Amino acid sequence: TPYGYQNLAEKNTDIFIGVYPSDEQKAYAESKNTTFKYTPIGTEAFVFFIHKDNPITDLTSQQIKDIYSGKITNWKEVGGRNEKIAAFQRNQGSGSQSMLERFMGDTPIMETPTELVNDLMSGIIERVSNYRSKSNSIGFSFRYYVEGIIKNPDIKMISIDGIAPTAENIKNGSYPIVTPIYAVTYEENTNENVDLLLDWILSKEGQYILEETGYVGIGE
Repeated sequence: TPYGYQNLAEKNTDIFIGVYPSDEQKAYAESKNTTFKYTPIGTEAFVFFIHKDNPITDLTSQQIKDIYSGKITNWKEVGGRNEKIAAFQRNQGSGSQSMLERFMGDTPIMETPTELVNDLMSGIIERVSNYRSKSNSIGFSFRYYVEGIIKNPDIKMISIDGIAPTAENIKNGSYPIVTPIYAVTYEENTNENVDLLLDWILSKEGQYILEETGYVGIGE
């Protein structure tokens, strides 16, 4: 995400597909006289995952906020084992870290040790699946990346407020933490093929392929 938005801000690419940028990424675009244009093309779930051996299957939105603010530090406080929680985070400016910040709202995110920060989406999944006592870790990502790309058998996505992050629950709006997936372009671009591509992504055929890939389309 950081490099995708950087390239788009510098007008080195025509289109970036991802979640909404951070304030820093928007400010950088402005410094390059680039005006980002956002076209929603699908919907994605922001998910939290733990090691498969952790008995927890569900957390409330408030419990997750308490974990990532440092208020809850042991799994026993949310009905789990007596184990200290290792709450992994991503690097600043990554799409998932920016999404965590939006989810947390006015609740400050705790400072986290360097060893619990991962530069790569694949890295946070790998660490949660294989960190010290293993079952004490929690991390976050997007459903498509966890379920469709990495497919690590040692982690499991948890439900939030009793709702699992399934395609059906994303589409019907019951899963509580969702975000649009945008095709981000810039207004100053004179390449006529950009709008042609956007029109196709939003067409019946484009949305079909998007859903077959594993995302959830924007629907009718």
